[in-house]
Amino acid sequence: MSKTFEGKKVTAELIDLLRLRAMPIGIKMFKTKEEMDQIEKLRRPSGKAYVCQILAQAFQNGFTIGCTAEDISGENCRCIVGLQEPSEYFRTMPMLKGGWFETEDDIIYHQALIGTAGTIYQGMAASPLRSERFVPDVCLIAATPGQSFMLLSGLTRSGFEPIDLAFVGESSCSRGWVKTIRTGEPGFVPPCYSELRFSNFSENEMLISLTPDDLLKAIEGLKAFYKIGLRYPVPGFGITTDPSEMFKKQYGSY
Repeated sequence: MSKTFEGKKVTAELIDLLRLRAMPIGIKMFKTKEEMDQIEKLRRPSGKAYVCQILAQAFQNGFTIGCTAEDISGENCRCIVGLQEPSEYFRTMPMLKGGWFETEDDIIYHQALIGTAGTIYQGMAASPLRSERFVPDVCLIAATPGQSFMLLSGLTRSGFEPIDLAFVGESSCSRGWVKTIRTGEPGFVPPCYSELRFSNFSENEMLISLTPDDLLKAIEGLKAFYKIGLRYPVPGFGITTDPSEMFKKQYGSY
């Protein structure tokens, strides 16, 4: 692992500052399968899987697991994450008509808009950050709305830039961690239907994707908040209580 990104330390700090339910994971893309196979204690899927199932095995079972295009079920998944060149089937996705989208035009627009990894890879691996199996390209955190607010506020505390949630419906990973792989920008999305149904992601949690550098920056922001009493869990104040005294203590004025 990088000397500047220590997965065990990062995980411990996130749990301490945010009380995360699921251990954060790292995702790494590989130009060759041989490079991926060098990862210590790497598992491979026992059968076909969706990409979100691969990630769920890292989240929920603590596995370090890698996959290639041959392991992934469905062209949509393979094309989005960069394990296959976008195909004509991916561009038109006829299976979606009458389901998630009413018309072919809706589908074509959706598929053109969602975004892919932008590069073709031969392998992808996921692992808990605390296992320190590799330096991740992107870190993925499952967090409640309150935890998400605090983490992203930590990121934007210095050098503020807004973080947009671009909702695209099904295949929301394309605007989450895949977007971060492609652009380096933060991703912030709700789990989609497939992630809820096939991968047991929680409907009470959002998925936040950050580069390792951005995650370290967010943690520094959280630590700064902690020192002045802006902490998680956020203590309830009471809906019929005068907040002015609290504001004086928290902010110094009202």
